[in-house]
Amino acid sequence: RWLDRSSLACQLGEKTELKKSTRYSLTIMPGIAAQDGETILKPFFHQFITERPIVRHVWLKSWIAPGFPVLQVTFNQAVSKASVVQHMAFQLEENQKPRTYPITVEADPDDRKLPRFIVAPGENILLDFGEPEKKNKADDEHQRIDGLEARRIWLLKPQKELPLDTRVELTVEPGLVSAFGWEVSHVNRTVLEFDTFPEFKFNGVSCRDNKNNKLLISGKNFKSIGKCNPLGRTALNFSVPVLNSEVKNKIRITPDLAGGRKDYDPWANRNDYTRLNYPHKKGRSYDVWLPERLKAAQLYEIAQIPGKVLQDEFGRELTRKVDQGFLTDHRKPDFKLVHRQSVLEAGIDSELPLYVTNLKEVILKFNRLTSEDGSKNQHLDLQVANAEDISFAMPMNVRKMLDNK
Repeated sequence: RWLDRSSLACQLGEKTELKKSTRYSLTIMPGIAAQDGETILKPFFHQFITERPIVRHVWLKSWIAPGFPVLQVTFNQAVSKASVVQHMAFQLEENQKPRTYPITVEADPDDRKLPRFIVAPGENILLDFGEPEKKNKADDEHQRIDGLEARRIWLLKPQKELPLDTRVELTVEPGLVSAFGWEVSHVNRTVLEFDTFPEFKFNGVSCRDNKNNKLLISGKNFKSIGKCNPLGRTALNFSVPVLNSEVKNKIRITPDLAGGRKDYDPWANRNDYTRLNYPHKKGRSYDVWLPERLKAAQLYEIAQIPGKVLQDEFGRELTRKVDQGFLTDHRKPDFKLVHRQSVLEAGIDSELPLYVTNLKEVILKFNRLTSEDGSKNQHLDLQVANAEDISFAMPMNVRKMLDNK
């Protein structure tokens, strides 16, 4: 149909749509006349190619080993397995020389289950599809080219493990073959960059001090680098991912995080979760956070339990045992007014509490207004009881501010 006075569009139906990765020839013969009756003098010829194969998305699905990633690669159309093997590879530098690692390609075995319920957008209704007996494959364009398998989604792995702690590029070159036409891809580019994991090491204790500076405390510097904020988060820091249960079951922390209680497990709500479904970046470290706040002004000792061997998520054993100390600081001086709007009833012995930590004196500045008079720029000095590293409530003496009225 005509889009405007000079543009004619060809609208194809679903059964006659153009095939992907296919070269088409367009011929316009004399005979189409303009409003003034003029037409072209000779046939017009034009060729075009429909969308060729390209890489749409790369997702690092998992790690089999520290140098053995599994990547899910999604294309814009189904491509042959053989062409992916031939025209995609891992590139890296080894001994200051470029090196290519070939890949293996396989179908993604994971299925996507259909949902049982869906809430209709903008409506207060629930759509029930019944029991989801069928499954949707992760690949929705499974094809065959002359008997060879073609898919829109492939899993890629190196044929052998890549070197540790190395920058790696996944590259694609021209030549990907589509299941729908014979025009191959023509793009040469890097589709993903990542690093392989290093050796398994314990880096130290990670925390922040009372000035919010980040600290990494090792066995050598723990007396000089600074002290952890006892109310902040504290973690054991490793070069590679380690599960919570490894620290829980194989590391002894003194003083005990349970405070000596036998009926309480501070790790009870800390479940294991993997961190092997993300790309690794060189220099990144991995924390296992302690489940409790720590005591103030305390020397802590962390050490492997005798006979226990700490392992990373790949099952590699830590060669140098964990055995070091670290210090916590005093709590920062602080106060908290919980009830910012309060009512004190006449004739009842009640007070407005102020919660204080490591303060020696509180100076209250206020304006006073009663039914009888008013005054501005008043102040009241309160002495704080000596209770180190404990938060406690003290009366603000509001009635004294009002001259006991």
